[in-house]
Amino acid sequence: MDINYDGYYDDVKPVDAGEQEEGVDPEMIKKVAILLAGVFAVILASVALMMLL
Repeated sequence: MDINYDGYYDDVKPVDAGEQEEGVDPEMIKKVAILLAGVFAVILASVALMMLL
């Protein structure tokens, strides 16, 4: 603990106190995986086109 801390905020509870922590959202993981697959496909297509030129 910092020597200069006066404890002013020790009694202030956070807004989300008592709420359960959310788990991993499977839908968000699916969207990120699709995005990464798309980026990878674009990179592969770019490399393939450069090889053909």
